[in-house]
Amino acid sequence: MDAVMDNGKFRNIFINWPFYNSERFKAITWKLLPYAVCWSVWVTRNKTIFQNKNVSMEKVICLVKGTIWFWLDAYEDRRDHHFYELVFDWENLINET
Repeated sequence: MDAVMDNGKFRNIFINWPFYNSERFKAITWKLLPYAVCWSVWVTRNKTIFQNKNVSMEKVICLVKGTIWFWLDAYEDRRDHHFYELVFDWENLINET
């Protein structure tokens, strides 16, 4: 994680995010991950501050996966996959093997 953060600058998460040389669907899912995490943390932060809601880590993780699935809607290769894979089989979905 230190290599991704690089001197604690937030923008470096995107610059230093590791390249994922794998099947196309896995690669694009991996590429979207830091953006979905940032978006989900931002949405959760706003709910906490402005709506006084507590959000569990499990809900944030589900929001990240749901956001990725939503963003992949226009992606042709998504047709070969199911939302279930993102939610319940995440490790197998993103592993390079």
